[in-house]
Amino acid sequence: PPACLHREHGEDQAARRAAAVWLASGSAAALLVGLVLRRSAFALYVEDGRGAGEAVTPLAISKAGGGGVRLPSPLWDAVRCSSGFAALMALAPITIYSWAMAVPLSAVSVPVLVLARPWSLRRRPIRSLVLLGFLGVNVFFLAVPPDVRRNLLQGAPERAAAQFYEFYGTSVVPALPMHAHKYLPTPLVRWLSSGQLGNALGSDFLVGLYESARDFNCVGGMLFPTFCFVYFPLLVLVLFVGIVLPAQRVEDKGFSWRELRLGAMVVVSLLAAGIVGGVLWRSHSSEGLGQLRW
Repeated sequence: PPACLHREHGEDQAARRAAAVWLASGSAAALLVGLVLRRSAFALYVEDGRGAGEAVTPLAISKAGGGGVRLPSPLWDAVRCSSGFAALMALAPITIYSWAMAVPLSAVSVPVLVLARPWSLRRRPIRSLVLLGFLGVNVFFLAVPPDVRRNLLQGAPERAAAQFYEFYGTSVVPALPMHAHKYLPTPLVRWLSSGQLGNALGSDFLVGLYESARDFNCVGGMLFPTFCFVYFPLLVLVLFVGIVLPAQRVEDKGFSWRELRLGAMVVVSLLAAGIVGGVLWRSHSSEGLGQLRW
């Protein structure tokens, strides 16, 4: 395990190599498990010869080799659903322990679990491109050295944060009453515009992973186990469902405009309810900011 000592500047390469070995070992083990699951997928679920969407019949089961354990749905769907339950069980204690850690994890994991399907650019182009982009971004920040990343990004995160801060200060803040300004997320926007986001994206993520392992070993930090038991399994799930497991009985029906509108309304309603609930709580709690008058 990492020693409970401050690293010297020249030890970054050693920390990077150690974290890369951890990720490579975990990826190799996950690949072996995926190959075993792929071999078992055809025995656990049998499709009728009439098409991918047909039900399993006794004739199809007898042709596939008789009895044994059978799943009512394809293995990729069973893995996706069970992973959603496991993510819920993992996120529940994290929410109690650290709300700031649970919110971004939920914002990332829930859409990924909903969109996860076997990849097909011809039949499911939007889902496939979104999931491929998700994996590509993670590989980019984990595998590409920070110097190369900074040269490729060319300060784009800092410029985007500065433009957003200018829009926030010139359009959003003046549009609200003066007594409502203290309820706005101004400290967060100021932090984003100060360059901290660009510094975080330009840092060495492998070195950061090693430091989180050191913090877990020395002071019981939660970031490393969260990465190992929540985020890395999420990446493995996307890889399993998208590539490794066979695409059995996949519905190719895409999102309709009605479903997209409904989803957008649900998201906006949840955000509005969260904002109103937070304002009411902060207005009437014992340590609140006072009653809010619109």
